Amino acid sequence: MPPPGCRGDVPACLLAQVGADGSAGPEYVYVTGTQEKAGQLRSGLPAGWTDRIVDTLLHTGGYHVVTRSAEVTVLRRGPARGRGAEGGS
Repeated sequence: MPPPGCRGDVPACLLAQVGADGSAGPEYVYVTGTQEKAGQLRSGLPAGWTDRIVDTLLHTGGYHVVTRSAEVTVLRRGPARGRGAEGGS
């Protein structure tokens, strides 16, 4: 579900709040299927709106994938490091 104060382009608002380049964002970002559905049902967001956020965070290089499953994608701020990190894809 979008945070309070996000109206209009909710994905852009969320990206601004987490700091897409990783400079000001949280250490971890969790994106779930439940958030996807809630955004669609409660805010009228299009299908795939959470994918847009994940793709943007990865493209900027500010975050990398820690784990990805059918229900959750976990991103971590900063470049991928250590063994087992998926990197940016």
